[in-house]
Amino acid sequence: MQHAIVLGSSMIITLFSLGFVAPEQGCSELTCFAPLCLTQPAAHEMDESRGRRPDHPGMVPMKRGPRGDREMMEEMPLQMVERVMEIAKELDPELAEQLDKMCHDDPEAFRKTVRRQGRRLASLVHTRESDPDLFEVKLNELKLDAEINQVTRSIRELGVDEEVSQAQMATLRGLVRAKIALNIRVQTLSINRLEQHIEALRKRIADTSERFDEVVEEQLDKLLGDPDTKKVKTTP
Repeated sequence: MQHAIVLGSSMIITLFSLGFVAPEQGCSELTCFAPLCLTQPAAHEMDESRGRRPDHPGMVPMKRGPRGDREMMEEMPLQMVERVMEIAKELDPELAEQLDKMCHDDPEAFRKTVRRQGRRLASLVHTRESDPDLFEVKLNELKLDAEINQVTRSIRELGVDEEVSQAQMATLRGLVRAKIALNIRVQTLSINRLEQHIEALRKRIADTSERFDEVVEEQLDKLLGDPDTKKVKTTP
């Protein structure tokens, strides 16, 4: 079960730095997206001693860590969170369900997951349409990221000298190897796409240079063919 949640969390690992608070009451339509329950903290939870501004409707406030450092970036609208979940559901419905469960079962883990991975998820929407091969590789890379984070956290909790931890070390090593291999694949695909783009630009430059005078005439025709230009008459 824990492994399933990890797979679900992976795709959102570099999103936006958003603050999420465990729900204490039922969700309202104004503060929830589908199954995702997002509520704002009570006013007394805000650190007034630091001169923080009061809550604003439709915004997810930040909280400070035990050392007083900001754990979140600037406040972001709930609409943005809703968009994140929409993207997750569009890319992988199972992922959206797992994120919803994580939000309710472990809000802190959910918040950290969303904070780490976000922008990658939004970019995947475009990549899926423009480059399916690259999309699949990046999707798997995100899932591996989540698994690596989960196993790493377990090892730290158990301690590196524990027998169970040693077994997980072997698992972590395998995950890291797979992640690096995928990263190489992503970079290779990206380079190939760049090379194709550069080659297309070179062909365009060569064609323009070869037909230079013709291109000039084509541009003149476009300029003189403009309706506004035709209206201009010389004074006799």
